[in-house]
Amino acid sequence: MANRLPMVGWYDPGQLARTAVEVLVSTMFGRHADHRVLEALGRQDFTPHDYTKHADGRPRRSIWVDYVGDVGDGWSSTYAVAYALAQPTLPLTAGGQTIQAPRGDILVFGGDQVYPTASNAEYRRRLLAPYETALRRTPEPHPDAFAIPGNHDWYDSLVSFTRQFCSRRWLGGWQTRQTCSYFALKLPRGWWLLGTDVQLGSDVDAAQVEFFRRVEGQMMPEDRVILCHGEPHWITSAAYEKWDPEASERNLVYLEEKVLGPTINEKQIFTEPTVQARLQSGELDAASAYKIQPGPFNLPYLTLPREINLSGQSVHADHPEVSLSVGGKTYNPEPLIYYAAVLKDAPNSKGAVAFTEWLKGDEAQAIFRKYNYDPPGDASVLHA
Repeated sequence: MANRLPMVGWYDPGQLARTAVEVLVSTMFGRHADHRVLEALGRQDFTPHDYTKHADGRPRRSIWVDYVGDVGDGWSSTYAVAYALAQPTLPLTAGGQTIQAPRGDILVFGGDQVYPTASNAEYRRRLLAPYETALRRTPEPHPDAFAIPGNHDWYDSLVSFTRQFCSRRWLGGWQTRQTCSYFALKLPRGWWLLGTDVQLGSDVDAAQVEFFRRVEGQMMPEDRVILCHGEPHWITSAAYEKWDPEASERNLVYLEEKVLGPTINEKQIFTEPTVQARLQSGELDAASAYKIQPGPFNLPYLTLPREINLSGQSVHADHPEVSLSVGGKTYNPEPLIYYAAVLKDAPNSKGAVAFTEWLKGDEAQAIFRKYNYDPPGDASVLHA
């Protein structure tokens, strides 16, 4: 039976003192003996891990990725998360629909895999034991595991992290695949997942930038990237920039903006008529639209709750706080109304009148309701 450790006592003075010493030592050595440099010396292969095909060569149409972070503390919390990850399926309910979500093909650990400081013993007791208990083994094809280190993983200069995650070892029923502390995964349908190692200084080294530059060279212009960092540097940069002028000048910012490109990619801006087709084919996961658009394509959709839904006859009364001021003029949200009109000089004015009358009848209104149009309500009549 594994030693089931309690949560780390973060308010214990002795624990805080021991952790402070580890932080001080690791920070001093981390600045002058960066383990990532040794990794770069042995790296020759810039090929990403390719998950666009099944093991038998069939192309993947989809893939499931599980993502966890800040694990490896007390037994109970770590095992509870590991148990959920280990289940063959989990029911997920949204919008009144329930789906059975399968266990992830890939499990990504998002940093700080052990607390309070890293060592082989702590990894064994606080991470491996709960995960092995939750899922001892799996049938083929085995799910894979990847990890990005957090600051707590760096407190032994990444020695224990490298042994566990960069040596193709097993973590319970998951097979580790990476060979260094950062990685690139090529996913189906033009998606990529990149995991960085920001060490203790919220930054990436030059060799890591070069690795991702080589990976970026294999991407298509319309590809999309999920970028995983061990900490939200964009928050800390904004908070500390006035005390640290270099906060926004680090390699991590350079990687995001110069290597991977701007957040807004013109190749990913699609014309409205193509969005539904891309949703149908699975190329897009989701999009915002008027509720009349999904119906003809038999696409599932979620209706926004009333609190944030700027539509309907009473939109102005429901949201008097919403307005837009442009050039000294203020605009309030109004319902989108489609009008049917009879042209003054219409060659068949009687037919046009008959058609507009039919539009107001039960038969036409039933068709409108079928395709999610709201009834006309008190829409004002326009006169030319």
